[in-house]
Amino acid sequence: MRRHGRIVFMVTALAHLGIFSGDLPRVLTSDDLSLNGLHIIENGFISSVGKGTYGSYGFPPMPFAVAKAGLIAYARMLARTMAQDPRGLLFAAVCPGYVRTDMTGPYAPLTPDQGAETPVYVALADSKRIRRHNGELWKQLKPLKW
Repeated sequence: MRRHGRIVFMVTALAHLGIFSGDLPRVLTSDDLSLNGLHIIENGFISSVGKGTYGSYGFPPMPFAVAKAGLIAYARMLARTMAQDPRGLLFAAVCPGYVRTDMTGPYAPLTPDQGAETPVYVALADSKRIRRHNGELWKQLKPLKW
């Protein structure tokens, strides 16, 4: 991989921390979250959905949003654990917003071109400008607190 490569995960605004309860928001944003810890959370969700007990573990009934929240946590974890990698990799989760597509219908407020602005910006922006935001969630051309 070339120096200053980028890994960009597409996510959704549905993946905000408010959809979780109990300790899950704290665990997902912890600087101690490891890949193994993230696998445990994912497997716990899958298992609890099968049993119908996901709510008691702090998960919402929205598998798509849970998966996207996992990608945000993964980007944060990778940015932290790969910080010393000499390739200077940048990891980001990007929410394009609510975009008009065949799936969302004609009432979504953003055109596909508008939805593409932030992912393209994060993928192509000058590394020095966005380096301090490694591992963050982006929306509307700005990093967000997650």
